[in-house]
Amino acid sequence: MSIARDKQAYAVLTCLLFLNVALDLGAGFSIRGYWPDRILFYLWLIGTVYIIVRYYKEKFVKIYTWVLVALTVLSTIPMMIPFLTIVGAGFARDTQFRKVLPGNYRVQMGGKSPIGNRIFEVIKGLGPVERLEGTANMNRLEKDLGTAKLEDIQSVKVLQMWRDSSRIELQFPDTTVQFLFDKK
Repeated sequence: MSIARDKQAYAVLTCLLFLNVALDLGAGFSIRGYWPDRILFYLWLIGTVYIIVRYYKEKFVKIYTWVLVALTVLSTIPMMIPFLTIVGAGFARDTQFRKVLPGNYRVQMGGKSPIGNRIFEVIKGLGPVERLEGTANMNRLEKDLGTAKLEDIQSVKVLQMWRDSSRIELQFPDTTVQFLFDKK
């Protein structure tokens, strides 16, 4: 590949990664499924190493390399939380439980931060993308579940949706639980 093609391919990968992150954080939309986000991240990471190794002699690549190094080092200063979060999410260590349900729903339990509370997420598949229907703090949810276990969940039904929350019904073999989920 020529240098122009390499840079264009890397620029497209970088834009896709930033678009995915912005849509996920801003609107709750993401690429459908669990692994496509990870694969996009891995491709970007491999592309970054390739660009740096292959074209390090160029001034822009040197500046870009040192900006990435500086941002990584700076992110480790406040107790390494952002760095550990990126590493945990990039290597799929942020999800402790995941189950695909009927109606293009997926539920999962994990944590976005190494020191934060565990969260339970309900995600709806919409063709090639997915939308976060709601999140709940696991401590609050476990109190409402009683003896029901998340592993036994059979289906999910969104009863009402508002801008910042939604009422979702969780169906278990012997009980049904309605819970108010947050949107972020």
